[in-house]
Amino acid sequence: MELLELIKYNYSKKNSDISIILKEILNKESDIVIKEKLSRIFYMAEGYTEYKIKDLAINLNVSKTAIKYMLKSLLEENKIELLKINNTTFIIPIIENIF
Repeated sequence: MELLELIKYNYSKKNSDISIILKEILNKESDIVIKEKLSRIFYMAEGYTEYKIKDLAINLNVSKTAIKYMLKSLLEENKIELLKINNTTFIIPIIENIF
């Protein structure tokens, strides 16, 4: 399934060094808008895939309906979970179920 391959690819790009630095920045006092943007970057650095159906459909060259179906299937198969942070949803692979 193309979506699962994209999620695995994004997770494989995980960068722990960047994550550590961003986490330190996020723990300090900062402007809420900056904090929200840094939060998105942090979760991307963790290897999570941003849940944007249109962008996923374009990246995988499939319809938005196909993406919704793939997401539903992966959730039902317990291969992914969703994490909602600051009005942004990320797709997180459940490692023990996909590798």
